[in-house]
Amino acid sequence: MDTQKLINEGYYLVRPGLWRKNKDGILHEQFDVREIMKARRKELHMTMQQLADAAGTTKATISRLESGKIDKFDSDKLAKIAQALKCSPLYLLAQCDTLYPEDAEDDFNNKLIIAYRNADDKTKTIVRTLLDL
Repeated sequence: MDTQKLINEGYYLVRPGLWRKNKDGILHEQFDVREIMKARRKELHMTMQQLADAAGTTKATISRLESGKIDKFDSDKLAKIAQALKCSPLYLLAQCDTLYPEDAEDDFNNKLIIAYRNADDKTKTIVRTLLDL
């Protein structure tokens, strides 16, 4: 991926491997699994060999994945690499911005419960009415 070309075309980096451009009010995304994978590996201070060992593959495979010499790989391998990188496969595919999307949902649910508990009686009645409880 030519970073300078993307910048010249008005894209901006959201996080490693995830680029967005606002054109006509629509958000477009370009992502690169290899950039995301490499950035996450470096964030965890892992070598290619350590990632390969943890994912049950070879250093050569990790190197080819990160360099783009392997375009496609099966979902089982992606899942093992994601597990080794302590994130979800969706994070590597830039389908979510959190390492584990289910954690974000749990966090949101906890915040809702706390907000309800801290609300006054009138607000709690409104919430129960809206939820048909």
